[in-house]
Amino acid sequence: MNIDLRKFIDKKTFIRKPRPFSFGTYEECEELFKQAFLLTDLSVEESEFQMLPEYKEVIQWLSNNESKGLQMVGSNGRGKTTILKGVLPLIFKSRRYVFNPINSTQINNKTFNEFLRKTAFIGIDEVGKDLINNDYGTLKDPVEAAIDHCEDTLKLLVITSNLNEAQMNERYGIRTTDRLNRLCKLVIFQGKSFRK
Repeated sequence: MNIDLRKFIDKKTFIRKPRPFSFGTYEECEELFKQAFLLTDLSVEESEFQMLPEYKEVIQWLSNNESKGLQMVGSNGRGKTTILKGVLPLIFKSRRYVFNPINSTQINNKTFNEFLRKTAFIGIDEVGKDLINNDYGTLKDPVEAAIDHCEDTLKLLVITSNLNEAQMNERYGIRTTDRLNRLCKLVIFQGKSFRK
């Protein structure tokens, strides 16, 4: 029996499609990254800017995301939020993509569900600080819902967190962290804070 199943696909068919992208060569992305960092974090002078090893991993991701999002976790004060809320939106905007990350503590059910539906790229800052929402008596974790949504739709997910792997497992469970690890390239930020 030789049946072509493609003719049965319609708008209701569950289809997962990876979203590979690149913003250029590594060298081009390195220049974009540095320029965007200095434009969005005015507390850093060009002469003080340090190309940290973790920044190089983010730049590698910008040059070839391998159809994965980005998970930036680790030490405080190393630039994770600056990258998520400043650097990446500016770089995405340069290619006419809209990327508007939100803080996990500002998520509520109504606005977040609309945010998930309307955006092609999901960005969440400070994962682990989010609150469990009560939706008419049903407790819902908005970060877990976002990860599930990205798993189903293969939307690009970019997050930051100060939680380590054990803390993520404790907070969200192994099922959710396993999905997160499948969806995102992990970049660990380590070292002393640069906050003055």
